[in-house]
Amino acid sequence: MGGIKFKDALYFDGEKVKKGDFIVYNGKITFKNVPVEREIDTGGYIFLPGFVNAHHHTYSSLARGVPLKRTLRNFYENLAYFWWKWDASLDEESIYYSGLVSAIESLRKGVTLIFDHHASFSYIDGSLSILKKAFETVGIQGVICFEVSDRLGYHNAVKSVNENVRFIKNEESEMIKGTVGMHAAFTVGNKTLELLKGAAKESGRPIHVHVAEDRFDKDYNINVYGKTPIERLRDYDLLDNGLLAHVIWVDDNDISLIKEHGAYILHNPESNMNNAVGYFKIKKMLDNNVKILLGTDGFSYSVLTEARSAVLNAISRGVDGWDVFKKSLFVNNYEVAMRFFDKKFGKIAEGYAADIVGYRYMPFTPMNSDNLFAHVFFELVEKEADFVMVNGRTIIEDGRFVSIDEEGINKKAEEITKKLWKRFENNKITFKLPDG
Repeated sequence: MGGIKFKDALYFDGEKVKKGDFIVYNGKITFKNVPVEREIDTGGYIFLPGFVNAHHHTYSSLARGVPLKRTLRNFYENLAYFWWKWDASLDEESIYYSGLVSAIESLRKGVTLIFDHHASFSYIDGSLSILKKAFETVGIQGVICFEVSDRLGYHNAVKSVNENVRFIKNEESEMIKGTVGMHAAFTVGNKTLELLKGAAKESGRPIHVHVAEDRFDKDYNINVYGKTPIERLRDYDLLDNGLLAHVIWVDDNDISLIKEHGAYILHNPESNMNNAVGYFKIKKMLDNNVKILLGTDGFSYSVLTEARSAVLNAISRGVDGWDVFKKSLFVNNYEVAMRFFDKKFGKIAEGYAADIVGYRYMPFTPMNSDNLFAHVFFELVEKEADFVMVNGRTIIEDGRFVSIDEEGINKKAEEITKKLWKRFENNKITFKLPDG
């Protein structure tokens, strides 16, 4: 079978803006002389490596517009009366369609790989397999996990740990990998941390966890356990190469431990602003050479809007965020993805995975390697991808999905959402935090 040639294309190879030909052959990019069976019309496009979303919540997708009949006064109430109640209302059908629509929307925003942090405490066993099926049906790649928590009892925490291990051992594919998920440390007791330690060791995978998103997490852990969330993760060998989302309410010692253990910060600026939880200590992170990634936390599907918000937030705090978050978007997010897959991401270069997004864009000011991020920041952030290829397979062309019925999926998702919203409204479940 022949390759697909991008002839005389304008593209960003991960380091420089170039003009010329490249070929996709056997799922990878090449500049060699190989058989070609098709040429892509590249006129009016700029092509970039597909983006990675380092922290997402697919299960939140069908919550858009859901009515809520009570006022949420703080971070804990937002979790207990909305999101925990929401995920405990999901069933097999709504998990699947959450995955479908989230994959569709992500691809339209140029995201070709999602690190997804899943929860569905009404449907634990097999939930990651449902999510995998949804992702593969649409054609997106993922690193997925189930968030372990004691909020509905230790027996459900055990089931959640087992779901992570089961998936990693038996269900991974070329497109979908697994890791070990965990909710914030204030919902996880020491007994469950011991289980997570064993799961991480058995699977060889790092923890993907919410850390000190709100001051409540920090204060609860100190009051109940006498340690910060970071210190508790360290004590159970869960900090090494950890994927730590948010990381706002941390002190200098926490940041030193993050650096010492090679953990990554998954920054979600838009969600942080929406939840009014604060802003992470970016200057101290940078002083300690901690690697910062970009995620959406389920707030949106676009890491480009997150990059713009991250830059503006940094500038408002006296830090030049341009270089920081350009590196997050074009280097760090890909670096972590390559820890899970046996392929190279983040460049349109020889031997790299053919994950490519194309935007119809005719710049009206000069564009070059030095100022590409300005074009991304001011222009591409507001566009949808008109061409998307994942692992060498064309997913979107001329702005349309080539292998799925997007309209049909959305109509079915709307029907399922109505039933889900009714379950959510009637859900009287209560939660309990561990006390040591």
